[in-house]
Amino acid sequence: MSLLNLATFTAAQLFRDPFDYLVVPGFLKAEGLAKIHADYPKVDRPGSFPLSEVTYGPAFAGLIEELRSDAVREAFAQKFAVDLNNRPTMFTVRGQCWEKDGHIHTDSATKIITILIYMNPKWEESGAVSGCSVQARTLMT
Repeated sequence: MSLLNLATFTAAQLFRDPFDYLVVPGFLKAEGLAKIHADYPKVDRPGSFPLSEVTYGPAFAGLIEELRSDAVREAFAQKFAVDLNNRPTMFTVRGQCWEKDGHIHTDSATKIITILIYMNPKWEESGAVSGCSVQARTLMT
């Protein structure tokens, strides 16, 4: 079963200001979200952590596997009109962030594209807050 809704992604409007971006509500299919969230790595401090430093369950592993797929890579390449072939991908997860986090910015010049997937059931606290997110970065070699 696919966990991602690529049709919703493909239909989403690409904005160009202040840089190319899009927001895709429903990118993760609702029927898989509870399992992905239950299998999400337990992260109890702020920061981004590579997958090699965290433990997670099979539903989350399935999400990562699908994000690594040729179909997803091609969908992003077409949407943003960039060549992502033979480019390494790095995944990180977050479970806590600080109030200062989340300001719109571009990443380093070595990153071609950054994908942020937020999976919070709700997020209403201030200060250091819980929030599940996956970040996939395709890097220049």
